Amino acid sequence: MADNEKPRDEMQVGEFVIAFADLTNYHREICAGASEELLFEILSEYYDVARKVVESGGGQVLKFIGDAILIVFPGTFAMEAELALRQLRDEADALMASRGISSTLQIKAHIGRAALGVLGGQRDIVGIEVNKTAMLPRGAFVLSDEFKKRIGG
Repeated sequence: MADNEKPRDEMQVGEFVIAFADLTNYHREICAGASEELLFEILSEYYDVARKVVESGGGQVLKFIGDAILIVFPGTFAMEAELALRQLRDEADALMASRGISSTLQIKAHIGRAALGVLGGQRDIVGIEVNKTAMLPRGAFVLSDEFKKRIGG
């Protein structure tokens, strides 16, 4: 390896719980009526809650994109993932309500095989199962059939 090359983070291929979280009414309820400073403050609190809850359940936040979050847990943490995701929804909803914002967190989650590692300088997860997660219908708390089977539901 040349001196100017960075070692590549190891890619992990395996089974993961993959989740997407997204606030309802983000544009209308949060962005449209808030200054940039207030929007930054709200998102900062929301991101802190998300990271704390997800990490306490054994998962990791891979990325935030505005109000959307991509979350991953090891596949062996399916039960912990479900509990953490429900807690995240409850805490995010309480945070928005405490600020008088009519917005709730919608979560969709799936379990399947994917590759996790560094892409473009940031951790990411890729594979058909990630796409299957994204294609789940919108709803307050949507779990794929595969995920429900894994947790005994």
